[in-house]
Amino acid sequence: MKLHRIRIRNQRDRIRLIEEQVRESLYGDDFTELRYEVSPNRALAGVPARDDEAQARAVWSWVREKVLYVPDPWPFDLFPTAGAVLDYGMGDCDCHTIVNCTLLAILGFPVGVRMIQADDGFWHVYSTVWLPRDVPTHAVAFDTAWDGAEDMGEEFPHDRVKNFDEYVLELRQG
Repeated sequence: MKLHRIRIRNQRDRIRLIEEQVRESLYGDDFTELRYEVSPNRALAGVPARDDEAQARAVWSWVREKVLYVPDPWPFDLFPTAGAVLDYGMGDCDCHTIVNCTLLAILGFPVGVRMIQADDGFWHVYSTVWLPRDVPTHAVAFDTAWDGAEDMGEEFPHDRVKNFDEYVLELRQG
């Protein structure tokens, strides 16, 4: 993994870095391997092809099983590609978000990112998936990093959130 020193001035910079890594994962050298990971032979084994919610839930479960939550080593904040996260099998909430958004986008789901600040000052980022895939009407929380989530759709308690921002990722190449 190549390391670069980048100054993150605000949370929008963090979202931009996540979006860049998702785009790199989608259009870079790892795409073929990542596409296989969300094939019916792997994450989607036994899931009906036209059941959007079941497919998204299968990806959620697969990532929870394959990627362990591990905080970044202080004082670094790492933003690897989805392929690198899957190779290492671990990462923080940024890493989980990059993997989730990449795998869902490969399947054709519109994706987004939610950035929250808890009432204790702790910042957390997680992905969202827009359902249904063809005509999206609502975003569903897709937080595989937070240990309080036992299923897709569960997120940090709203009464403990001090700040909340939501972004839809623009993932077209170029």
